[in-house]
Amino acid sequence: MFSHQNRCIYQANQLADVICQLRFPEILSIETNLPAQFQDAIRDSYPQYSTRAETLPAKLQGNTLVNQPATTNYQFASQDGIWRINLTSRFISLTCSKYTCWEDFARQLDKPLAALIQVYKPAYFERV
Repeated sequence: MFSHQNRCIYQANQLADVICQLRFPEILSIETNLPAQFQDAIRDSYPQYSTRAETLPAKLQGNTLVNQPATTNYQFASQDGIWRINLTSRFISLTCSKYTCWEDFARQLDKPLAALIQVYKPAYFERV
């Protein structure tokens, strides 16, 4: 999967934000209940919590644009704010504002992804 050549790690990283998003079929319980059990599983690494309502773009059905309902985006952040987990009824994502290497990023994704699978049991992932 990865090249066998040595990697070059730059002293001044050019990346502002690195994001990994995993999409799954909609899980209604994420939207209808606060994700307290999920928060309990990740709170030691992501103690900051906030939410925001997001309006999805209108969807074209036939020749008509149909408004979609707003969805809740739950955000959990590390104490320093460098790492952020976003959870909605359709995806989970990890964002990092000070990316160093894939190994560190993957380690940060392990716990929230395991918590999502344990608590919500997504049927499968549609897109990474």
